[in-house]
Amino acid sequence: MEGDFEGEQKTAPTTTTTTTEIDTRRSEAITVPDFTFVRTPTGIAMLVNVVLLLLSWVLLAAWQGQVSWHDISGATSFFYWCTLFPFFFLTVVIILTILAIPKKYTQINWSFSLMIFCAIGAFFLLIGASVLASKARKYDCSLWYCGTISGAAAFGFFSMFGLIVEGLLHFREFRASGADWRNVGFVVCC
Repeated sequence: MEGDFEGEQKTAPTTTTTTTEIDTRRSEAITVPDFTFVRTPTGIAMLVNVVLLLLSWVLLAAWQGQVSWHDISGATSFFYWCTLFPFFFLTVVIILTILAIPKKYTQINWSFSLMIFCAIGAFFLLIGASVLASKARKYDCSLWYCGTISGAAAFGFFSMFGLIVEGLLHFREFRASGADWRNVGFVVCC
């Protein structure tokens, strides 16, 4: 039946092949999380500092929930700032490092920048925790819940020591990189 008509052409089945070009630029933009940083001494120190800062903040918030009145709002506000700013900053740095962002932006010396941040953060935590610890025994402990506020101050001191250790680890990385501190461009805050 096929080809019975006059002028009909018989055709062989054809196959077409298409080539797909892969855009390599797009695959470079997608970053796969790399959790090896968390296993390094610096990564462990950052995670420990995040936990210590969170504990000191939670204890102070719990104390303010227990005490309906207090006249040390200046000291507590400063301590909140001293704990929450490094907490959020280090959390962002951990996320950026897991996403390998510092490897893409090599013009910033990350080790030097974080070393400076840790030194400044430790200094402010020393002041904040000292002021908070001095206010802990201001009134009677049965009304004042001085154990909770003392715990917040203690974890503030632990966070300070943790930031010092982390800063020393960043200093060690900076020295190992061979960069000269006089020619370093750094960013302390994002």
